[in-house]
Amino acid sequence: MDKSTAVSFSYAKAAGLLSKSFVKERTRLLFEAESLTDLWGLLFNGPAPSVPETLLAQEIEDRAFSDFLSQYLFFLNQYDKAPLILTDKLKRFEVENVKEIIGALCSGEKELPHLLDLKDFSKINMKAWPDLAKMTEGTDYAWLKKTPDAKDQQKVDFELDLNLLRENWKAINSCHGEN
Repeated sequence: MDKSTAVSFSYAKAAGLLSKSFVKERTRLLFEAESLTDLWGLLFNGPAPSVPETLLAQEIEDRAFSDFLSQYLFFLNQYDKAPLILTDKLKRFEVENVKEIIGALCSGEKELPHLLDLKDFSKINMKAWPDLAKMTEGTDYAWLKKTPDAKDQQKVDFELDLNLLRENWKAINSCHGEN
């Protein structure tokens, strides 16, 4: 869709989602839930997984985040070319994925760790695991050609965070010319 149509469509869909959210009068429904199982049913309209209550809180958090991310990606996919300020928000999650990859490589893990699925918005070549240079080739992380030593992992994480802040700043500045 062109930008105007995508914005209108996204606004209408978001308004529909907002009408189902737990704000104003609907917040009382959250407080009326007497258990995590009740909360699951309220939030996800279905039976809770058969896990102990202590693990159900994490399941609720994971599912809520997964649903949010899916909805966000859905909105971004409505644009022919999504605005930088919107796509740039996904870089935070991609940086977290890169950190997870580096952590797994530093600790000698043989399997690719569980990562957030950013669908078409991910630039990392997951199929190239465990070759870090090939995984990051052609991305903003191409400077990561080899796995750092465990003692340098924090330094690399810091550099990733600084690069993310620079990219966020560019995205914010790119909005000044848009209406």
